[in-house]
Amino acid sequence: ETSMMDQPFVNGYSVLGWNHPGFGASTGSSSGPADAEAVAAVMDYVFNSLGWELSQVVIYGWSIGGFSAAYAASLHPGLRGLVLDATFLDIVALAQERMPPVVAPLVHLVLAEHYDLDVARFACMYPGPVLFVKRLHDEIMMLSTRASVTDALIERVLRNHYPNVFVDSGLAVLRTGLMQPLRILAPARPTEPIPINAHGDIGVSNQWARYLTESHVVVLDMGHND
Repeated sequence: ETSMMDQPFVNGYSVLGWNHPGFGASTGSSSGPADAEAVAAVMDYVFNSLGWELSQVVIYGWSIGGFSAAYAASLHPGLRGLVLDATFLDIVALAQERMPPVVAPLVHLVLAEHYDLDVARFACMYPGPVLFVKRLHDEIMMLSTRASVTDALIERVLRNHYPNVFVDSGLAVLRTGLMQPLRILAPARPTEPIPINAHGDIGVSNQWARYLTESHVVVLDMGHND
């Protein structure tokens, strides 16, 4: 499960990939704490053994790897950037969707105790640049209600970083942008200052909402494993 890891490599960048504990060639058992400890060790190797500069490292996480990436970014706020591709707000909603309602309380208890992958919490802690990749036909991250746990993650993090922009009509701008292919990686920055409160000019707020959506989100017309 490497997703797009080969793309930066073929474009001349150094790439270090790793397997979660219990996945691929990695030993150990898979759990939230084990994942956190493992990726922390990987980052120590990157900086102390490989000698890579913190400001030149971008962390990319796809699917369940979004937790590892967000956690690592929270430990190293000086990173060049964080990319979260086709991942979730937290794993509880995703798991409960696929289990009979009668076992929902048990699912919540087990995951909270052993596999608490709260991507949003750690992504909100990282102060640097974040790029989200949402896949319109993501059969894994889509709930039966047609809501997307990827959308929920994006909304939570952007509202945390820009609370005066992503409210009311600004939030509607974000939600509209998440429903259609969006690949604008160099949008035009608004000329007016970013709103300093949630009750400013709606037109300016919407301009910033559109700019920030286009700056932080790429929406692909793809499925989870494409």
